[in-house]
Amino acid sequence: MSFNVPGLEGATPAELAQIAAEALAKLKPGMQPPALFKEMARLTMLSIVEVVPLRVTSGKTEILIAERAQTEEWWPNTRSLPGSVQFPPGRTDYTTNSDYREPVDGVLYDDFGRSVERTDENVQIFDVRQRTGVRGSEQVVLAWTKVDTTTPFAKPIGGEFFDASALIARPDDFQLVDGHAEEIAKALANFRQY
Repeated sequence: MSFNVPGLEGATPAELAQIAAEALAKLKPGMQPPALFKEMARLTMLSIVEVVPLRVTSGKTEILIAERAQTEEWWPNTRSLPGSVQFPPGRTDYTTNSDYREPVDGVLYDDFGRSVERTDENVQIFDVRQRTGVRGSEQVVLAWTKVDTTTPFAKPIGGEFFDASALIARPDDFQLVDGHAEEIAKALANFRQY
């Protein structure tokens, strides 16, 4: 779809910004259509939360990895750590600083529905970084938390638990998004300190 409005061809950057601001003011906060998302990602640095969901079973640490569909715009047909752009919360009654439990719960729900939940109150931030990639510039908060499947689910919807050592040693065997094996290794190093 093209956006052809008579008179915009000669508009100054300030005039275009004013038109864009007036249009954006009419949108509700939250998920936006891909075309707008791409332009926001081009113009600003997105706030991202990525999670290394882990569990220890029979002495082995496993990581829950999300499966990305063939139709995904970014990193189609791969496996990745669950993560999401952070949108303004639906409320404005924050009176104290918030921790990351709510955003992490949102990421887990977005990727796995009600099939997975945190099994511990702890959400441990182990890295914060800026990166630039196919989706634009991002400020990324990386966290780990303990999770497991919920009743009645025997396995997660939209993902699978894998042996952490194997993921780190052979990320290509799992079609893991570039860089995620390194993030898993950092999360495990931090997890072992607790």
